[in-house]
Amino acid sequence: MRMLISDAANFFKQARYSSGTDQAYRKKFLHFAEFLAYKLALPKEKIDLERIYVLKDKNGEIVTYKPLDHRIIDEYFHTLSSTYSMLKQTRKFLSSFFRYLERNYHFKNPLLNMTFNLDDIKPTIRQSKALTRHEILKIHHVLVQQSENLVRDLLLFCLLFSTGCRRSEILSLQVWQIDYDNNSFKLVNTKNGRQRFVAMMENMGTLIKRYCILERINDKDYIFRQANEKPMTPYHLKKLLDSCCEKAGVGKFRIHGIRHSFATVLYESGVQLPLIQQLLGHQDMSITKQYIHPNYTRNYGIHIKENEELFSRIKRIYLEKN
Repeated sequence: MRMLISDAANFFKQARYSSGTDQAYRKKFLHFAEFLAYKLALPKEKIDLERIYVLKDKNGEIVTYKPLDHRIIDEYFHTLSSTYSMLKQTRKFLSSFFRYLERNYHFKNPLLNMTFNLDDIKPTIRQSKALTRHEILKIHHVLVQQSENLVRDLLLFCLLFSTGCRRSEILSLQVWQIDYDNNSFKLVNTKNGRQRFVAMMENMGTLIKRYCILERINDKDYIFRQANEKPMTPYHLKKLLDSCCEKAGVGKFRIHGIRHSFATVLYESGVQLPLIQQLLGHQDMSITKQYIHPNYTRNYGIHIKENEELFSRIKRIYLEKN
């Protein structure tokens, strides 16, 4: 017997997910369990994955049972009205769960034969832009001019642009994670579920310490907070960045593009790929390579007055000679 609830409990017990991923996956499981319970007209606690289909003879006597298969999985995905990213996360969770059952109990993985294709609803991916050094300075210049909470916002932007950390990693930073003596901080909730230490710019730790003292931010408090002392959300960060980009004339820019900018500037400065990979927290080098943008792409459409004048003179000389 493969009781759904007990198998799921064992699965989560052995899994090594970050707290955020664990919470998200538990919600996915609960939703899937409720779907099965409704379809089978059974309490979740009585769902046996090896007895999903009941085969009876002409007299109505039970002959045998059949396990959960891809038809149920396909039906479940067709009932979901989520975004592509949420559907992808659901499939990722179910894949991990059924691989666990297959590996430990030889339960046939139903996702291997599913016909629902996520690629059919996959949106067009917008390529993240990598900013030039000049554009990064322009954004910070605008921030200094318009910010209503200058110290907080400067610390936030400096950490994002100088560490290459994900927005979730910076926005979730608490005071206790900062190592002032070594000018670094500890990440505990990374995308890969692994802890790592991140080095900061010189004196950044001292500045954060002073800021926390002035704002009376305690060890268990989030460093970057709103006026109501609640943690700053990705929405508020995006709104702030969009405003700065618009006034700096940079154009629309995704927050994730900060990581692309970080990797590109490092590479242009002569930093080797393995180190950039480590700083970004990537497991695969091929992903890191996608974060580095060539100059001819990043500087496309940029017009420099001095260059235009020089080109005009060269063009004039060439035409006179020919």
